[in-house]
Amino acid sequence: MPREMSLTSTRPLTLETLVAAGAAVDGSLVPRSLFEGWALQLVRAEPGEPAVAVLTVELSRQIADRGDLERLTGPVPIPLGAEVWFTEATAPWGPAGETGVAIVRQLGALLGARVIVEDGT
Repeated sequence: MPREMSLTSTRPLTLETLVAAGAAVDGSLVPRSLFEGWALQLVRAEPGEPAVAVLTVELSRQIADRGDLERLTGPVPIPLGAEVWFTEATAPWGPAGETGVAIVRQLGALLGARVIVEDGT
């Protein structure tokens, strides 16, 4: 089971923001698209080795009813009337996953987002 994370922000995640966050943590990561663009991954691709995904991020979803989101995640720290975007991400457990968590935290900084990381405890 992967490590689960989420971001709540006033704007959606973009490929450019994901690449910038990934480069800030590990400049060797390569992006790839999954499920016809519904998810993006950052992978470590060593020559002669299979690519290892360090982070998978789903497309951001605009939330129309804050109440539904708050029932799942707690109070949303975004002013009333502002757009609310929710983005889910997963990373593997172990060293590759730690890189993924660091990237999500960097995404949070870039987006001004609340970040939730499920730590399994």
